[in-house]
Amino acid sequence: MLHLLKTEIEYYKYYLGGIMLLPILFLLFAMLNIHLFQETYFLKKYFWSMLVGIGTYALVFILWTLRKRELRERIFASLPLTINQISIARGLFGVLPFLVVGIFIELLNKIVHDEQVIYIHRIFAQLGMMFIFLMAIDLVLNSWNVFARLEIFLRVGLILVLMVLILATSSSVIYAMSSSILKPFGFGGEEIYFYIWGLILALIDIIIFTKRKTFFD
Repeated sequence: MLHLLKTEIEYYKYYLGGIMLLPILFLLFAMLNIHLFQETYFLKKYFWSMLVGIGTYALVFILWTLRKRELRERIFASLPLTINQISIARGLFGVLPFLVVGIFIELLNKIVHDEQVIYIHRIFAQLGMMFIFLMAIDLVLNSWNVFARLEIFLRVGLILVLMVLILATSSSVIYAMSSSILKPFGFGGEEIYFYIWGLILALIDIIIFTKRKTFFD
């Protein structure tokens, strides 16, 4: 299983490297407290936050969509691996980019200029919400394949119920753990709970994945 995970990381090493490059660049500019666009307040204040945020989200999303499009589980199914090993390795691969980047960004709080801390909270929170969003999508897709042998109306009905349940619980977690969520920069530490909820969804996703009967749906 660990060898499979190592192979996956090696396969996507350039994308993973790109994900880490942006936070490193942000660290350098934040430590130097560099501002651009001196005449434009919004860009002067938030330019690096916007750049790093959009770039990080895009690279993580590209990584996920490439893997889904290639359907690499079909290849893994031909290897002498159990469904549990494939499922755990797959889950860890999906979780690791978010956790590594999230931990790195959170550590910046200890070393960057005070003025930049609010940017870090914002990026950390948005990355956490993206983590929840992608885990929820993967959970729904895997559940659809698990219910493949059910009648179509029952299958659709169960998926709709699952989607509503995930949407309601995820929204409740984000709202409950962000007392100032309606304010533009209200985050201040509670973002860690976004990752905890994302990990719970990932664990459920791993369990659901082990119930699949085929990799060729």
